Amino acid sequence: MDSFTREYTRNNTFNILIENLDYYKKHAMYKNEELVRTTVINKLGLPSGDRFIYEYASNPLVVIDLVRDLAFKFDWREESKIAFTVLKSIEQSPGSLIRVRKVLPSNYVFGHELKTKNSLYCFANGFPYLITRNSRRHTGETELSELTLGNILREEVKTISSLSLILNYGSCNIPINYAYCDIPEFLFHKSKNFNEETPYRAAALLHIFSFLQPSRYESALIRDTKYAFRTEDIDFKKIRLYNNNFKLRDKLALRTAFLLIKSKYLAYSPDYIFMEDACANLFFGLEGCLRLINRRFFGDENFNFKKTIQAIERTFSYAPGYSSMLEDAYNLRVNIVHPESKFNDKWFPILYAEDYHENLEMAADLLYFALTGDFLKNEA
Repeated sequence: MDSFTREYTRNNTFNILIENLDYYKKHAMYKNEELVRTTVINKLGLPSGDRFIYEYASNPLVVIDLVRDLAFKFDWREESKIAFTVLKSIEQSPGSLIRVRKVLPSNYVFGHELKTKNSLYCFANGFPYLITRNSRRHTGETELSELTLGNILREEVKTISSLSLILNYGSCNIPINYAYCDIPEFLFHKSKNFNEETPYRAAALLHIFSFLQPSRYESALIRDTKYAFRTEDIDFKKIRLYNNNFKLRDKLALRTAFLLIKSKYLAYSPDYIFMEDACANLFFGLEGCLRLINRRFFGDENFNFKKTIQAIERTFSYAPGYSSMLEDAYNLRVNIVHPESKFNDKWFPILYAEDYHENLEMAADLLYFALTGDFLKNEA
């Protein structure tokens, strides 16, 4: 690139940034919105003809990301500083934050659309997406993401657990990864609710970011057919009851559901190489289920394993084996957690496929009852 072209590109980009700053501050349209969109689309090589890609090409988050990338390449320090300032202002803006994820290819992916007040599991162009509305009032923090070593939000834990744990006893998958996009709701859409446009907006936004950050968003461009959807009849009443009773301020419920979600992700990793880790997270999650059951029956009393098991025996008459399964799970957990255990004279824990799948089904049963007071099995 010659010096004239570089300087022209810099001035043009700087003007876009200034207009973007004005756009964000006034919540008004660009003076030269067509120029902004054309510049972004041409620079990124975005496909033409998609209404929502065209619209989001002038979105502040898109423009800022592009400018920061160019500023890094050409050492534009002033532009980079301004872009960073605007980005922090956007991230700390009041109101809800929309998180968009594309669900990854897998067997037994949930094949129906599901809409709640703050989440939408949906399809665009044949691909599944998970979209959640997340509020800072649940955390009391400026930053919504509370996990330093994870990237899942409370609303996502609630929605994913309902689809991948409660639904058919964990027979459906909702696999996700780090390729998500966070955007303030007022920059995502002008509607107050999710509607028929929402899936296509999500697809367009992730598509644009796959061009901006290809290494992170590579999975958003997946075009193969490795999805195997489960589309049999679903008892949506049970899913709604679970979602209505899952409180985002309930730390024990969040932690329990999160552990069980992680166990599924590990269990379905290639070649079952992380099955021991999957079982460990499952057993930790089972303890959470027991504590939730204890809380339902005995309120704020200190957790008592024996009393809780007895309560489960009385309540789950259709599953008389739960008490012995829970005791076995405790012993298996000891084998996994402790390098040296009186229950095992080998250097590795003795685990079988049934140890995972049967205990996962039991965990779904216990979690559902603990939160709703109802039974997951219709014949109960």
